[in-house]
Amino acid sequence: MKIKKIDSFTLAAFLATAMVLTILLPNKGKFTYDYQKGQPWMYETLLAPFDFPILKTEEEIRREREVLTANMRRYFVFKNQVEAEQLRNLTQQVRPSPDSLLLFEQVIQVMDKIYQRGIISLEQRGLIPTQGVVTLVQGMVSYDRPGSELFDTNSAEVWLVRMLTPIVGSGREQLLINKWQLSAFIAPNLQYDEKTTMAVQGSRLSDIAPTKGRMNMGELIVAKGAVLDEETVQILDSFKDEYDRSYGFSGNRNVLLLGHFLAMLLNVAALFVLISFVWPLIFTHRSFLLYCLLQMPVMLAVALLIGNLSSGGLYIIPFAVFALYTAAFFPSKIALTIYWVSLFPIAVIAPHGIEWLFLNAAAGAVAVFVFHYWNRGSLQFFSALIIFIAYTVGYISFRLIEAGSFASIGWRFIQYFLWNALFIIAVYPVVYLLEHIFGFVSESRLKDLSDPTTSLLQLLSQKAPGTMQHALQVANLAEAGARSIGANALLARVGALYHDIGKIANPMFFIENQTGINPHEHLTPVESAKIVLSHVEEGMVFAKKYRLPFLVYDFILTHHGHTQTAYFYRTYCDQGGDPTAVHSFTYSGHLPRTKEEVIVMIADAVEASTRSLTDFSAERITEMVERMVSERLTGQQLSQSDISIKEINTIKEIFISRLQDIYHQRIAY
Repeated sequence: MKIKKIDSFTLAAFLATAMVLTILLPNKGKFTYDYQKGQPWMYETLLAPFDFPILKTEEEIRREREVLTANMRRYFVFKNQVEAEQLRNLTQQVRPSPDSLLLFEQVIQVMDKIYQRGIISLEQRGLIPTQGVVTLVQGMVSYDRPGSELFDTNSAEVWLVRMLTPIVGSGREQLLINKWQLSAFIAPNLQYDEKTTMAVQGSRLSDIAPTKGRMNMGELIVAKGAVLDEETVQILDSFKDEYDRSYGFSGNRNVLLLGHFLAMLLNVAALFVLISFVWPLIFTHRSFLLYCLLQMPVMLAVALLIGNLSSGGLYIIPFAVFALYTAAFFPSKIALTIYWVSLFPIAVIAPHGIEWLFLNAAAGAVAVFVFHYWNRGSLQFFSALIIFIAYTVGYISFRLIEAGSFASIGWRFIQYFLWNALFIIAVYPVVYLLEHIFGFVSESRLKDLSDPTTSLLQLLSQKAPGTMQHALQVANLAEAGARSIGANALLARVGALYHDIGKIANPMFFIENQTGINPHEHLTPVESAKIVLSHVEEGMVFAKKYRLPFLVYDFILTHHGHTQTAYFYRTYCDQGGDPTAVHSFTYSGHLPRTKEEVIVMIADAVEASTRSLTDFSAERITEMVERMVSERLTGQQLSQSDISIKEINTIKEIFISRLQDIYHQRIAY
């Protein structure tokens, strides 16, 4: 189908989209220079136009954080009541003889020294660095002590033995410990203070300086033609950060706004041209057009909102799901076209925009492909894995091109891609909400509608069994024809199944449901024609009653187009009727516009005509199909459709082949 002119609504919609995109874009200019590690500096020699700090790389900050974490100072609090309680128990439970009182006092003194140094539990021994320092808190006083000087319950007992040896003599200390059961009075009196430890650690981590030097105005940043190494790229990144943060755009804001508008206008113009070539049917449905145009500002708004929340925000956002949303309702070719064009406004503001654009364009294409086959149940996780691999391979390829080393790969981004792929599964069900908002039909909904056990098809089978069989045959033909030219085979099948549901109202007035009694014998040709013609209007009544999607409405309205009930018209004329009263015998439906609607129209006519044949030879079937198609072409029934003559010929060949398979001559037994 060709678009002859742009109507005012379409023009206004595209202009409004460009304006909304312009408003959403940040009100600042784009950094003048584009650069990449390992590539030569393509501009003039660059001197620092102002003083700015040199930022540390994320890797440098990460290493500093790791060092601080590894050497984290841990805090322990003395629990003085533990020593008092244990020594009190010792004096109460041990009754030394009079000649052992002095020895007992010495034991108390040794136990006191052990508690003064501090005892930790065996479970907390792993918290003490072997060569580090811990901070002990006793009341309002805190002091540092080497972690190696702290006891645990085992080492405290060993030290007790060592201190008792010169007092009681070698070999007798263990006997004394066992006699008085001294081990039972050794208990941890230091408690790890995790809250204070983490608070101090967090403070120290936050104190890590984000800079590592300074560039003064007039200093050389990079010479023309110099190959950019990692250090120079970091200086350029620092220059860009300071420019955006402190200086930014210094020109005329109105001119900047005009530039943004012209860029976005060009972007939506490109979308208009691509839609015109790829799938111009969008222009005939306002809901289709609005949905497609809304995708760009929504994607840009999401990028601005979430992308600013973290440094990797733009890589966590599952933009590929927007391609899936569109592919759920439109052909994949137009879904990817709209998605790819919608990425460009974000690429304008994204850091390393070309790389970001490439990764998301590739991921969107992969997502549309894999979800076409694996979009149900646990298979969705397999689809997410494929998308994750696509992101990862694309990212690694850029790092290898840029640095020529695997060491440049930021594994944090791999985590972003994993979350991105999982989020695609999480937010994909929004497609059902979009289905209701815009009146679209998703593939899953079409599959449900194609089930012959649905309530409406069950009603058709009960009230008009002959029509149901006719619909099934038309559906088989339409599905095969659609598949042969790359049209939506499932949509064509659903349209064929429901195209004649209006016959439920008066089933016996249609020959496929008659069982020997023909009610038309008692009616005039005009009355008969009126009943037959009304099945289109009745079909719309049932479609609305059973809440069928709008796309199915189109098949009901277009399967006869503006053709005539030829039999009743000829009978009317033979009985002396006015030949100019052809309108009384003409369907008042719509002409088909999509390929699927054309296929169902032809399949309906062909299947019905086949039932009137007495000779099912290949020649007769071919002649009948050719005649049915020719009548629709010469009658201008396909004048508004987007189907080509080549595609019509392909459909004819498929129909002829299928009908020959169904009605081939059988051997009489």
